[in-house]
Amino acid sequence: MPPTIISCSLKHLSITNFQCDMESLLVLYEHTPYIEYLSVKLCDSSNDYPQLPLLYSLTTLNIICEDSFRLVETLLR
Repeated sequence: MPPTIISCSLKHLSITNFQCDMESLLVLYEHTPYIEYLSVKLCDSSNDYPQLPLLYSLTTLNIICEDSFRLVETLLR
């Protein structure tokens, strides 16, 4: 079930012991517009990655990615 509430107060988030795909990360971005710190493990076997929006509030991004260089390249665009 996708989230339905946009959080304006969530600023720091670490997701451990769970692998997140790009679509889930996109939904997370859309629902946490003021996030400043995000730590997540990405796992996505798809070859078609969505372009993530710029988050001007994000100052620290910690990503563990074991699947593909293309996934990292998409994140850094």
